[in-house]
Amino acid sequence: MAYRLIVYPEAHLVIYIYEGDVSFEELKQARKEFFEIPEYTKLRHGVCDFRDAQKMVSMAELTELSEDIKNTPEGVRWCLLNSTPKETGLSGLLIHQLDHTTRMGTFSTVRGASAFLGINLEKYLK
Repeated sequence: MAYRLIVYPEAHLVIYIYEGDVSFEELKQARKEFFEIPEYTKLRHGVCDFRDAQKMVSMAELTELSEDIKNTPEGVRWCLLNSTPKETGLSGLLIHQLDHTTRMGTFSTVRGASAFLGINLEKYLK
């Protein structure tokens, strides 16, 4: 797999760190794993760190993923960290398809993501 899952229960935080080419199947698998975390209902902050990754997804796959994301529990906020305009654009398209049903933002810096979540992510991300 092209990602690692890290859970910080004390911070109510889950982080996915993606590397290399990330397929649609891997994004779906990571989402499935979120709901398998024993304390997932207590997790209120999520980060998908794509700074060292390239999303290999089509528009149809983004649409399918957005429909699944709409089932995220209320009160959960997610940040998508990106390092290139292409990755930021793909994240923006995904967020746009959510119709504001999920609190999600796309950022190019850990500082921006931290401000959005209200948690200092510099303690958890490089």
